[in-house]
Amino acid sequence: MTSYYSLISDYKKEFNTFKDVRKTLPERWLILIVFLFLCALSIAIIGVLLESKILIFVYLAMIVLIVLGFHKKINSKNFDRIKEYNRKKFTHFLASRVAITDGDRVAMLRDLLTISGHHLIRTKPGSKIKNGFIITVISPILGFIPTFFESTDWNKYVIIIVALFILMVIGLIVMFSPVINFLLNRGYLKEEEFRVRVENSLLNYNENDWEY
Repeated sequence: MTSYYSLISDYKKEFNTFKDVRKTLPERWLILIVFLFLCALSIAIIGVLLESKILIFVYLAMIVLIVLGFHKKINSKNFDRIKEYNRKKFTHFLASRVAITDGDRVAMLRDLLTISGHHLIRTKPGSKIKNGFIITVISPILGFIPTFFESTDWNKYVIIIVALFILMVIGLIVMFSPVINFLLNRGYLKEEEFRVRVENSLLNYNENDWEY
């Protein structure tokens, strides 16, 4: 007998949309982001060595503009949206894996809708992972950095460059936060997608979709 977990596992393999998401992030974007960040970092290093506040300000402005610009572009792709799909393929997928008592497919769809709804009543795993990461990793590091710099006889130029580099890394995390959220919540989103498709199959039931 097929369990709900094995059904979802098969569904994730059969209706894999990861390639579609990959297409929304063209390589030219990634190349341009790397190029702009390297240019900004070069300006920052020159600004630090020349002790030029203007160049440091230019660096900060570039980071903000790059992060906001690309974050808006990436976020506009709406990774969480349900992709279009072949309804007949989905019904065949269900028919080949779920027992249908007395040929009552509508009852089977209703049961799946109930089960899937029960499994989705929980917090998205991405939120738990991010909160745990902030509490166990980020917070201790942020608390340790000032003490480390005070107790270490580093050249002031090196300290400033390291601080600017850390700012750049934070900018990258903010920029790609939609992608990070998608990856962390991918399993949950696929279950949500499955539920939406079951619901659509029930609301728009068509006997012809079940014919092989």
